[in-house]
This record gives sequence, C-alpha cells and structure tokens, in this order.
Amino acid sequence: MQQFPPPGVPHGPAPQGPRRKLSRGALIGIISGAVALVLLIGGSIIGVAASIGARSTPETRAVAAVEEYLTALSESDAEAALEYVDASGQVRKLLTDKVLQRSNELAPISGITVSPETKSGRSEYDVTVSVSFQAGGDTVKRTFDVYSYSEESVRISDGLDLISDTYGYDGLGLQVNGVELEAESYPVFPGSYDFTLANPYFTFDTSKLNANHPSDEPAEAPETDAETTAAALSIQTAKAEKPVKATQNAEAEGTLIKMYTKDDTEMLFTMSPKLTPEGEQTFRDLVRESLNACIADTSLKTACGMDLSGEFQDGIIPTEGTAHRTLPAESDALLNELTPVLDFENPAVVSTYDYLRVDTTIEGELDGQRGKAEILFGGDPGSPSVDFGQDPPVVSWR
Repeated sequence: MQQFPPPGVPHGPAPQGPRRKLSRGALIGIISGAVALVLLIGGSIIGVAASIGARSTPETRAVAAVEEYLTALSESDAEAALEYVDASGQVRKLLTDKVLQRSNELAPISGITVSPETKSGRSEYDVTVSVSFQAGGDTVKRTFDVYSYSEESVRISDGLDLISDTYGYDGLGLQVNGVELEAESYPVFPGSYDFTLANPYFTFDTSKLNANHPSDEPAEAPETDAETTAAALSIQTAKAEKPVKATQNAEAEGTLIKMYTKDDTEMLFTMSPKLTPEGEQTFRDLVRESLNACIADTSLKTACGMDLSGEFQDGIIPTEGTAHRTLPAESDALLNELTPVLDFENPAVVSTYDYLRVDTTIEGELDGQRGKAEILFGGDPGSPSVDFGQDPPVVSWR
C-alpha cells in the first residue's frame, strides 16, 4: 500500500532506486583530471602574472628595453636594435648589420649590466637607466633616457649617436667601417668606428680629439695601453685590422674611434683631414720640381706666375727669351719646409702661405740702348697648390 505523509508535511521527491557506486578507477580519473585542470589554469595564471610583473611598470619596462637593446648591438642585429630607438626620417646608411659586425670585430660588446636602480625624469614614464658593459677591453659606464609608456611604446631617446662633421672630406673618400660617406649627417649605434680615407696622401689629425673630453664617469686607462686615457673614447691611429683598399697599390690607414657615451661625438668636430708625412713630402717635392722647371725657362712669362712681359715702369722694354732666374738660398731652404694648407671646400687641393722669392736678370732696351737689368721688385712666383684629387697630382700657381 502506498503511504502518504501526514497533512502539513511537504511532499518529497519520489523515492529512487539504489545508486550505483563509482569504480575506484573512475574516481581516480576524475580526481586526476580535476587536479590537472587546476594545475593548467594555475600555471597560466602564474605565467601571465610573472610576465606582467616583470615589465608592468615604466621602470621595469625601461630596464628590460635597455638590456635587450645592448644585447642586439652585441649580436650585430641592427633590425632588433632599431625597435628601441627612433630613426625615422634619418639616413640609415650606418645603421646596418654590416656596420655593427665591423664594430664588434674592433671592440666586441660583452658583460652587459643594467642597474636596477632607476630614477624618474620629467614624468613617471621618463626613466633613466644606468648601464655598464665592456667594449673591447674598456669599461663603459653611462645612462640611457627611456620613455616607457606601455609595452608597445618603449623608446630609448638617446640610443643613437651622430656623426655630423663629414663636410671637410670631399674628394678624400671618407669611409666609416667600410661604408663610403658623403657630406651628410649619419646616426650610428653606440659602437666602434674605423674612419679611413681612400686617398693615400691623407690621414686624420686627431691631436685635439681627446683634449678636455667630458665623460659620464671618470675613465681608467686600460691595462694593455698606458697611453690611452679615455675608456669611452679611445683613439688608435694604425693600420686597420681589415684595411680598406684605397687604390690598387695602396691601403688607407684607419683611425679607430669608440663612440659609446653621449659626449663622444662632440669631439669629432676637432678631427680633420691632413696630409700624411709622405703626402707632405710629395707636396714639397712637386712644388720644387715645378718651380725648378719655371726657373729654367728663359721666357718672360712662366707657368709659375713669374711674369716680366710688358714695359717696365722705368721704361725698359724686356727682350723675350733673355730671363735668367736663380733660386736664392733662403727660398731653397723654405722649399724643404713648406707648410701645407688644405682647402676647406676641396681638401684634396693643398696650398701654402709661404712666400718664395726668385732672383732674376733680363736683357732689354732703354732709349734705344740694349743692356742687362736686375729685377728688384716683381717677377716672383705665385702661390703654389697641388691637386691630390688627380692621378698623378697636378701643380698649379696663382
């Protein structure tokens, strides 16, 4: 007989049949699956949290960006390095893997240390990061200014240096790390740069390059070179490790400049081209050779600017072909010490301010009588110049 609960007692669910227990294997499977799901979800949460925690603030993003930037430079990866700097609208001729490879051959970057101590700049997104690394045996210490707004907007504002003083090298074949340059400004990554000139008669005047050079940190002289006094900017005038061919029978000498700090490019304004010692001697030899040819010429007017044609002020009319010229001792000595002066707009043309005098006598006619006269004023050669841009160099006088 079916029984009903007493009045006022709510009806419960209809009675069910006996429940079948789960097997031990099924229970283990369900529990294992649940644990695996929890671990999977937990692992994802932990991974995301770790990633966000590592670069979630302007400071941590800036530190990571600087470390990755320097790592890209050390690996000669220009494309990766350009992700952290703004080179828009600039000539990228020196922002290449090839140029970076040469830089790392000259002074490889290693031992990169990014200081966790950062300081904010004008806003919370402007961060200054301190770094230290090795560049070919030199310890470089500097800071980078980083704008770190978000993961997608992190830029190192002073990550590039600038080679701007290339306007005084026209016609000399200026090359930097094997890349020929024109009169232009070129951004470069922090690195080592081998400056060379294709014209074999010229080199670089670096005598003032290290004078009063500012630096972020006091520099210690490397143990291997007691004469090098700047760690961030060291100059070494010597044959390049991989010399650049200047001509078929000559190699250009290179000047190594390490540009790793903010102030290194300022000193480039004190570097300029000059004749090599062999070039200076060639200049003097060519001027002497040209002048001797003019002195041997008995014409009234010579290619060296010595002009005795026309009537003299005292009425003497010189006779063509009668000029006799000799080189006085003081001029002969001066030819051995001529001071070369490079033309700024065309530095391949070299002249001098030194004045050369020549003793001259001529035959002429005065009031119907012929005689010999000594030239006291005038008739001296002009100012010599040698164009080393031509092969062979050409001497001219003006």
